[in-house]
Amino acid sequence: MLEASEEGRFEVLLVDDLSRLARDNYLMLTILAQLHYSGVHIVSMAEGLDTEDRELMFSLSYIL
Repeated sequence: MLEASEEGRFEVLLVDDLSRLARDNYLMLTILAQLHYSGVHIVSMAEGLDTEDRELMFSLSYIL
């Protein structure tokens, strides 16, 4: 998935729950940052998360 995102093969990743993306919080934040760097935004249904929210992405980048 990360390789495909770096190649620009998709723009949006829709997940039911972030636990499907990664079970470890640090790994999840790292994946979110990598996808954001590749221009992909993530929508998670369970958490109501949409990383196109610029304030949210600023908060995530501050954490990393």
